[in-house]
Amino acid sequence: LSNDDISVEPTEEIPSEHAVDSSLNDREFKRRSKPPNTPPPHLQVEIELMNLIKKSKMPLNAFKSIFEWAKRSQSRNDFDFCTCKVRKRETIFKDIRRTMDIQSKMEFKPHIIPWLPDGKATQVYVRSFNDALYSLLTNQSVMKEENLSFPNKNDPCSGTHVPEITSESTIDELHHGSWWTESWEEAVSPNSTNEMLVPIILYMDGISLDAHGRLSLCPLNMTLGIFNVETRKKPEAWETLYFHPDTEYESSHHSRKPTPIEIIQNLHNGLDKALESFRTASELKHGIQWDYLPFQNGLKQVRMKFRLAYVIGDTELHDKLCGKYGSRSAGVQKLCRHCDCPTQHITNPLYLDSSTLWMPNQLCPLRNDNSEHQAAYFKSISHHPIKNTFHRLNFGSGNPNGIHLGTPGETLHMSQLGCTKRAVESYSLLLKGTALKSNMTRMAQHYGALLSRQSDRNFPRTKFGTSILSVTKKEGGDYAGILISILISIVSKVGMNQLKNERALETNFISKLVHCFELILGMEEFLKHGGITHSDLEVLPKTMINYINHINAVCQRKGMGSRLIKNHLHFHIPQYYKLWGNAENWNSSYSESNHKTEIKNPSKNTQGNMNSLIAQTAMRQTENRMLQ
Repeated sequence: LSNDDISVEPTEEIPSEHAVDSSLNDREFKRRSKPPNTPPPHLQVEIELMNLIKKSKMPLNAFKSIFEWAKRSQSRNDFDFCTCKVRKRETIFKDIRRTMDIQSKMEFKPHIIPWLPDGKATQVYVRSFNDALYSLLTNQSVMKEENLSFPNKNDPCSGTHVPEITSESTIDELHHGSWWTESWEEAVSPNSTNEMLVPIILYMDGISLDAHGRLSLCPLNMTLGIFNVETRKKPEAWETLYFHPDTEYESSHHSRKPTPIEIIQNLHNGLDKALESFRTASELKHGIQWDYLPFQNGLKQVRMKFRLAYVIGDTELHDKLCGKYGSRSAGVQKLCRHCDCPTQHITNPLYLDSSTLWMPNQLCPLRNDNSEHQAAYFKSISHHPIKNTFHRLNFGSGNPNGIHLGTPGETLHMSQLGCTKRAVESYSLLLKGTALKSNMTRMAQHYGALLSRQSDRNFPRTKFGTSILSVTKKEGGDYAGILISILISIVSKVGMNQLKNERALETNFISKLVHCFELILGMEEFLKHGGITHSDLEVLPKTMINYINHINAVCQRKGMGSRLIKNHLHFHIPQYYKLWGNAENWNSSYSESNHKTEIKNPSKNTQGNMNSLIAQTAMRQTENRMLQ
C-alpha cells in the first residue's frame, strides 16, 4: 500500500497522571550517561579485591582475611609490596623446600610395579612410612601431651596399666584392649626403659570426584595408635602413603580386562610397594629413636617399635585385602573374611562355636602350584590364591590372624548401611503391593518433619524431601532418622489400626516389629556413643545373638534374606572390643568425612585428567602440607 492509501483519523489525547515529561527523561538520561566520579584510592582497592574474589570464586568472607593479611604484610619492616617481585607459584614452593628443608619429608615418589593382565610396568606414587611418621610427630596441632594416650599415665615406656584395669573399668582407648598388652610384651624388651609400642592404623577407601564416577581416587592413609580417639578424628592426625591407580583406566592399556583375581593382585602389588618402608621399620631390632615426645610438660627420648593394629575400610575393600571373593550370593560357600562359617548358616548362632578364624598359613598359595587340587581348595574357602602383602606385615602377637581379623566391621558400613538400611527395606517390602504403603509413607514423612533436632547434632535427621522409604539419595546417617519416623507412624493410633485392619498384621507381630526396630536403633547408638566395661564383655556375645535372632525373625527380605555378611559381623563385635577397645577406635565415618577436605579438595586443583590425576593430586596435597 502507498502512503496515499493510508488514512489516519485524528484521536483525542487523554491526559494521564502517570505521563512523564520527555524533557525530564532526556535530562535524567544525560545525567546517568556521564562518567561516574573517580572513587577514592581505598575504595578502588576494595573494589578490585571484591572483583578478584568473585573471579576466583572464593568465599565472600575471604575479603576480610585478605585485607588483614595485606595490612600485616605491609607492616613488616623488611617487606614492601611496591619493590617485591611477583614470583610464580612453582618458584615459591621451590624456595619453601630449599629454605625449610622439607623436600624429602613431604613428597610422593614414583615407583614401578607390574600390572596384570599383561604385566606392564605401571607408575605408582608412594610416600615413605618414615616421612609420614616424621610429619605426624612434628605436627604441633596434634602432637600434644593431652592428645596422647598410653597404658601408664606416668610413663609412656611402661606397658603396665596405671590406673589398674578392673572388671568395672570402662573400655575406651585402644590400649584398653588385649591387643596392645600382648603386642607390647612381644615387641618391647623386658628391661628397657625407653622403648615403647606405637600401633599403626591404616585407612583405605575409594572416593568419587565427580557426579558420574568417571574420576576416582583410592588413597591409603595412616595414623598413630598413641593418639587418643578424639585426636584420630581430626584430618591432621592422618597422612597419605599411597594412591592406588584406577582399574578401569589401567585396563584400557592392556590386551583385555583383568579378572577378579588379577584386580585383587594388582591392589596387593601396589600396597606391597607402599608398605615396604613400614615393613622395614617394624623389623628394626631397636626401633626408631625420637627425642621429642611431649610428656609431663617436657620432652622425652623414646625408641618406637611399630606393629600394625588394623585396617579401617568398607566391606568391599576389606574382602579384597583378605583375598576373599567379592560375590556375596548364595553360591559362595564362605561369606566371612574372619571365619569359616558356611554361608547358609551365616546368621545362625548355633554354628558360632564350630567356626574358626582364618590363619594366614591357610590362605597362602603354594609357590608355582597351579594344580586343580589347589584351585578346588581355594574355591571351597571362597578365597583367591593371591600373594597377600599383609601376610608379610607384623600385626603383633595380639592378632595372630593378621589381616583376616584385622579388618573390623564398623558403625557406618556394618550398622548404618547394614542392619538399619535393611530394616527400612524390609518394612517397605512388608507394605509392598498395598494402598497402605503410601498412607504409612506419608504418615512417617509427616511425623519426621515435625521432629526437630535443633542444635543436637547427635540426633539423626528426620526431614526428607524424597520418599522416606526410598533408599536413593540417602546417606548412612539418614537411616536412623527414617527408622525413628517409621516407628512413630507404627505406634500411632491411626498407624496401628491400619496395619491391623488393612494389612491384617497381628498385634504380636507388630510388637516384635517395633521391638526389633528399637534394638537396631539402640545398637547403632551403642556403636557410636555407648560405653562398656570389661565385665560386660562376658554378656556381649549373648547380646549380639539376641540381636541377630530378632532381625532373623522380623526383617524378611528377598534374595539372601537376613543371611548377610553385615549381619554376621555383629557376632565378631565382642572380639573387636576385646582386642581394640571401644568401637570408636575403628569407626570409618570420620576418615570418610576427612576425604572431602584432604583428598577431594586437592583433586579439584588438577586438570581432571585420569592420566595425571594421581600425580597432580599428590603434588597439591604435598603443597598443602608444606604450607601448613
